Amino acid sequence: MLNRGLRIVTCAIFVAGLSSPGLAEVPDEPGIELRPAVAASAQLKKAPSPKRKSLQPPSDATRLLHGSTAFSAEKGTLNWTMFNLGLHQFDVQATDNLNFGLTTIVPAGVVAFIGHGIANFEVSPNVHLGVKAQGGVLHSFLGDNNATAGFWGGGVMASFGSEDLFLNTGFSAYGLAADGDTLAVFVPHIGGSWRVHRRVRLNLEVYAPISPEAEDTNGKLWLIMYGVRFTGRNIYGDVGFVIPAFPGAEEFLKYVPLGLPMLALGYSW
Repeated sequence: MLNRGLRIVTCAIFVAGLSSPGLAEVPDEPGIELRPAVAASAQLKKAPSPKRKSLQPPSDATRLLHGSTAFSAEKGTLNWTMFNLGLHQFDVQATDNLNFGLTTIVPAGVVAFIGHGIANFEVSPNVHLGVKAQGGVLHSFLGDNNATAGFWGGGVMASFGSEDLFLNTGFSAYGLAADGDTLAVFVPHIGGSWRVHRRVRLNLEVYAPISPEAEDTNGKLWLIMYGVRFTGRNIYGDVGFVIPAFPGAEEFLKYVPLGLPMLALGYSW
């Protein structure tokens, strides 16, 4: 049987970017009329101003609170995202369609290194499809429970709409193996995102994990994630909550009526 520390870590990892420049002035010479053609020529000679970046970072629509979408960031974008202080993700948009990254955790009783690869494709302006693969290793050193586990997973996702307003659906599968035992989890999910302001985005996700090793809870456990993202030119942050919905959850939610906090902070280069 997988030790409790590894189960908790697995659940934690799962649950765990103005103005226009003015035109150059052309001085009037005494007794000479400045014709429109001359003014236009003077404007063309003005050195072009450097291109300004969008107020949203390139990664703004590639992730909801937790799950990946089928949108791609701008080629060459580097991202660092920290979840709840302990989980750190680094990724790079290698091409227009491929993203690669590494997720690790602060070594407080557990160390983890999990790599990922994501391929996204545009079917039409309002339909995007994606596929994701993950794999890595976790090691627990909680007390006397020293154990190493292999982790793997992947899934497919589809995003319908524009980056300003879209529906995201998908299906993922994860596996964890340690000491000869294996834990498998299948996760259908659905969510959506709405950019209500150039600096503010609302996100919502619903997950329904299913496991052959936990038949009694299949269909009875749901994870509802909701929150808001604030974006700047390069920095972004999420303030969200996770509501575990299961029989008897109302007793637990009396102490955390908004759900468990899920915070994130990131930076794009």
